[in-house]
Amino acid sequence: MQEHKLDAMLLFAPESHFWLTGYDTFGFCFFQRLILMKDGQFVLFTRAPDLR
Repeated sequence: MQEHKLDAMLLFAPESHFWLTGYDTFGFCFFQRLILMKDGQFVLFTRAPDLR
């Protein structure tokens, strides 16, 4: 991200969420997005039944 001068990255694929955070869910067919900020913080957008 630093090399490409990005402040954040949007990740849509569940395997990317798992690779970066260890977050695994059976809800892969539902709307889930992960925003990864350049400082390492992240925000997960998901449906309430998938929150743990």
